[in-house]
Amino acid sequence: MKKLKLEDLYKYSAVGDLHIFPDGENFVFVRRTMDKKENQYESNIWSGNMKNGEVRQLTWGGKDGSPVVSPDGKSILFVSRRDKDAKGSGLYLLPLEGGESRLVKTLKGGFSSVSWIDSETVLFITKHAPGEDPEKIEEDDPPEKKVYEIEKIPFVSNGVGFTENRVGHLYKMKLENGKMEPITAVGGDIESIAVSPESKRVAVITTEDSEKRPVWSSLYIVDLDSGKSTRIGDDSLSFYNCQWSTDSEVFAVATDFEKGFPTNPFIMHVDLDSHSLTPLARERDLYFGNSLNSDVRGVSSNTSMKVVEGRLNSLVTAGSQIKLISMDKEGKVEEIAVSSGSIDCFDIVGEELLLSEMTTIEPLEIYSLVKGKKKKLTSFNSWMKGIKLSKPEGFEVEAS
Repeated sequence: MKKLKLEDLYKYSAVGDLHIFPDGENFVFVRRTMDKKENQYESNIWSGNMKNGEVRQLTWGGKDGSPVVSPDGKSILFVSRRDKDAKGSGLYLLPLEGGESRLVKTLKGGFSSVSWIDSETVLFITKHAPGEDPEKIEEDDPPEKKVYEIEKIPFVSNGVGFTENRVGHLYKMKLENGKMEPITAVGGDIESIAVSPESKRVAVITTEDSEKRPVWSSLYIVDLDSGKSTRIGDDSLSFYNCQWSTDSEVFAVATDFEKGFPTNPFIMHVDLDSHSLTPLARERDLYFGNSLNSDVRGVSSNTSMKVVEGRLNSLVTAGSQIKLISMDKEGKVEEIAVSSGSIDCFDIVGEELLLSEMTTIEPLEIYSLVKGKKKKLTSFNSWMKGIKLSKPEGFEVEAS
């Protein structure tokens, strides 16, 4: 068997950010590769079919990612920085029945948590300083000449640099003309959103005081018609994630830091009509999400939780394993899939399940899982066959 060479690493492909179309057959994902000559990463959006296993490239911008499928499955939105000298990130609309992608809007603060409300309107988060015009793109001074005025902490962010007082703000936008409308019912630094099944309300997670309570985030439910917001819980709870079950019920990931910062978060079922919050299966002390570290992922993804038919499907970390579990609103848990390596992300539509997985000696690829049978759908890293890899040995320690 051959040994792995340093230059072989340039052949490696990472895949992730999976999304199944409403038809339950087709899907999109992001593939990331390395450009040795330009010394940079390239990412593009691909599509695939779970029945015939065929995959094909959809975009060629080289900086494309974060695809979001429209409710009718006829188009996708994605974020890109196609211009090398771009002063912001662009949101593009790609019709899947044919035609080129169209630039909807470019914003210096970028786009995150892009969510369809209907076929013509989306919600999203962009970052800008309070009072700053998010649509105004100014020329930046060179880093060596720029003067930073620091008014509050934190003033730097890992991978971003100086934050310049920028925080997340929530906006509504028409796709036809890019017209933006701020939603100001919730303040602070907005981190993520989730739109209700009927698109009448949105769950908002925000850090309200990043100086005094930097690790505490609040959950609000905002009525999109009236603009009114309702806070869920109080200052004793910090929220990480929220997924709608019905128009009046949500599953939320929360923590009370009972054991300090390393306290595992737990699931809460929230009834919005009765305002009741019920912790679920907290005695199992599960870590909801994937906490396994890896330097060969390459594709970030928010698809670690999804509600299907009233059950919360979530990745959980259990020692050296990543499991995909399903939980009902009574806290009863079923295991759907178990990996001896890492399940990075997944999506479910009906009985169709899609996931990206890797082990310590098998590279990241996409698989389908139907009735317990796993099928490999991509082979971007097939070049690694015949290469000898060292298999690491596990060990355990007892925490105090």
